[in-house]
Amino acid sequence: MTTDDLEIIYTDLTLVAKTKKVLKNISGNLKSNEITAIQGPSGAGKSTLLNTLSGRINNVELSGNITINGSKRSNVNWSSMIGYVEQEFFAYDNQTVEETFDFICELKGIDKKKIDETIDMLNLSSCKKNMIKHLSGGEKKRVSIGLELLNDPPILFLDEPTSGLDSFNALNILETLKKIKNKCILMTIHQTSYKMLEYFDKIILLSEGFLVYEGTINDCMQFFRDNGFTCPEFTCPTDYFLEIITINSFSKELKEKSLKNLYKLVSSFEKKKFEIKVKNIKIKEIKNSNNFFPLLKRNA
Repeated sequence: MTTDDLEIIYTDLTLVAKTKKVLKNISGNLKSNEITAIQGPSGAGKSTLLNTLSGRINNVELSGNITINGSKRSNVNWSSMIGYVEQEFFAYDNQTVEETFDFICELKGIDKKKIDETIDMLNLSSCKKNMIKHLSGGEKKRVSIGLELLNDPPILFLDEPTSGLDSFNALNILETLKKIKNKCILMTIHQTSYKMLEYFDKIILLSEGFLVYEGTINDCMQFFRDNGFTCPEFTCPTDYFLEIITINSFSKELKEKSLKNLYKLVSSFEKKKFEIKVKNIKIKEIKNSNNFFPLLKRNA
């Protein structure tokens, strides 16, 4: 398997923790050379989905399937295939950037030739002699990403990589990730701006553990329009999407209305996915028949 043709397909993921369904029949796919962002209100299941797909969930009841290029995910080599960037940064304050990379290479048995290459790729050359405690928030985040890239994993998971950063540094992180080739990248993200949306190939919208939408931003806008929710002009689309799918508990009436909107969107997207699946089956049948009929003629 090469790193530029990797596809992760997850189907019907349902996760129960302490008798509560945290994920409810979540399906979708991730591909190499794509950045996918998971968004949703607090408690929607964003981190749970990220950790489920990365294999970091334990002591829960999980059903569904996760495959890599058609084969079931193997626990034997999975850890070597992924990098996971935590939201919090963990490193020794009194080590330099260069020493931190060197330490991780020693710890994991990674060729140290990768250090300079990774530092250059993440634009950290100017601060590689600086101690970790003297780095800015954006520099620390790039260091944490770099440490996970040292082993060149084909899959990279990130838990809110832009959290706590100003808009300039948040965009800088996304720009850095966009330049990384042959990686399947999945992240959770709390807030986005118009400019940030340009870096995402796909978004996943979750609410109350349900999958509301998976696909491109443009298709998502059309999906919401088709269901009676048109994003106002000059409004960031994802801000609007989150407003629609967030359950408003301010009053009984508002809660009922927001739940009705959510269930409508969830049902509509399930129907949309089913229609696409049927269409793909028909296309496959036509292709197979086109190959079959010439064979019949040849044998006639």
